[in-house]
Amino acid sequence: AEASPDPPPVYTVNQAIDHMGIGWFQVKLTFMIGVLWLVRAMEMLLLTFLGPAVRCHFDLTDMEVALITAFACLGIVMGAGPYGWLSDRYGRHRILLVSCFWIAVFGFVSGFSPNYYTLLALRFLVG
Repeated sequence: AEASPDPPPVYTVNQAIDHMGIGWFQVKLTFMIGVLWLVRAMEMLLLTFLGPAVRCHFDLTDMEVALITAFACLGIVMGAGPYGWLSDRYGRHRILLVSCFWIAVFGFVSGFSPNYYTLLALRFLVG
């Protein structure tokens, strides 16, 4: 009679972290995510400071200025699902780099918006 193999041990998340420990990878990952979170927060904060200048430049109402931030938030919501799927399919690191490049390019280009509607579209793409 053959002896059945012992089942693999089952760990809780806390036990797995205690067993594996925290190393250089986790430190780098935490730093990178923190920097990206900071960049995203600064991007949204930027809209607060630019609101009065954009209002004067394009002669906007309060609602139109608020829509700029709303479109950026809508872009975040609309992009989260596809970027999550792409990250699962092609790897988080690759898609994270694509996302950073995307934000940088469209954030820069939005500074040269010739009109309000182009600005809205570009801020949506930044989101």
